[in-house]
Amino acid sequence: MLSTENLSKTYKGGVKALDSVSLTVDKRLVAFIGRNGAGKTTLLRILSTQLKPSSGTANVAGYDILKQPDQIRRKIVSIPQELRRLV
Repeated sequence: MLSTENLSKTYKGGVKALDSVSLTVDKRLVAFIGRNGAGKTTLLRILSTQLKPSSGTANVAGYDILKQPDQIRRKIVSIPQELRRLV
């Protein structure tokens, strides 16, 4: 299960990437689709604990993203769009 409540992220310079996003997803395949700059990557980075929100809360698999990031990291996998070879 995945849930967010009033999740927001504002970057330096006042650029608002997310504005009070609230959603609940329970055992389903989900696709985040939107135009460039809509906040998809920011949302996924927050949910995977790579980025902290400016405000709001979120839970992934029953764990709070701010209080239990290690437990979330054990449950998810992040695959970059472009794979780079390590030499």
